[in-house]
Amino acid sequence: MALNIRKGPKIRPPRILLLGTEKAGKSTFPSKADNPFYIPIVGEEGIDDLDVESLDEPIKTFDEFMETLRDLYAGDYTYKTLVIDSMSALQPIVFDEICKKYDVDNIEDANGGWGKGYVVVEAYFRDVIHALDMLRNKKEMTIVLIGHTNVKQFNDPMGESYDIYNFDVHKKVSDLLKRWVDVTLFASQKSQVKIEDVGFNKTKGRSVGESERKLITRGHLGCPADGRGVYGHLPKVMDLDWDVFKAQVALAVQMKRLLKRKGESQDG
Repeated sequence: MALNIRKGPKIRPPRILLLGTEKAGKSTFPSKADNPFYIPIVGEEGIDDLDVESLDEPIKTFDEFMETLRDLYAGDYTYKTLVIDSMSALQPIVFDEICKKYDVDNIEDANGGWGKGYVVVEAYFRDVIHALDMLRNKKEMTIVLIGHTNVKQFNDPMGESYDIYNFDVHKKVSDLLKRWVDVTLFASQKSQVKIEDVGFNKTKGRSVGESERKLITRGHLGCPADGRGVYGHLPKVMDLDWDVFKAQVALAVQMKRLLKRKGESQDG
């Protein structure tokens, strides 16, 4: 059998994990992507005010979710971006499915107990990413997975304490999805604070004006943001705007190609 061989880098639609704080604009961010389609999961209301195409009713079961992915794959749709809102809300649906399968009330007791239920959870999410890869390969769709975070304070013995934002799903699921995606982004909103003197040598911070919504792409203390390939060469912080993100990715691709041509010319 002859091998199908290609040479050089291939830019494919990205797989994005978008995490962030509440009300930071996570659902709004991909609404300006190329022809997006949203899959809302029960419990999420982030897309109610968005002018986007989505399922009329949120997903309530794992079978509904997988059937939706199969329909998108087999149907004659022209969507170029798939947004799942959110993976945090999908996890308890997976838990419920597995608990029913093993006839238990708690995921800890599934698959023989002793935490073995989470091995099954990971297998379910592997099925999910396999289906998403099929959509990406056949339909050339950008995949955007939205997730929430929880906050834990880290007391640094060598410096100031700071907050760490973690993906609020089980570690097996978090690690699996972070390995799969091309880039993990973190949406945040920064308030402008005015410090006021309230007397008795005390000060008080007061939020003034509108919050600035930012997108962190990598290397920011406490934030789970990182990327590989061109997505590892984006500005560390940019405005939370899809057009800005798209332009910076295009610039990173262009710079990578220029550096490659420069290296080839020097070798020659």
